[in-house]
Amino acid sequence: MDEICRIFPGKRPAIIGYDAVPANIRLLESDKIDCLISQQPFAQGYNAVQQLYLHQVLSNCEPIEKHAPVTILFKENPGSYKSTIRERYY
Repeated sequence: MDEICRIFPGKRPAIIGYDAVPANIRLLESDKIDCLISQQPFAQGYNAVQQLYLHQVLSNCEPIEKHAPVTILFKENPGSYKSTIRERYY
């Protein structure tokens, strides 16, 4: 953060992080970063394993395209998402 202040004296650029892990949530809450982009890694992994199962076990040869949702978190809205993070990381 000190380096950013040195490069941009008097103003701070918007800082966007990714992955809503506990350390990044703390940075968001303490105003060190402005928002987080959560890429839903659990959903991405689950969908990949599900597709593998459909293909290998059920012989379903037609892949299904699934888009994982992206959640953008700001300091004002991480509330419900924090409980999910707490269950997975603590």
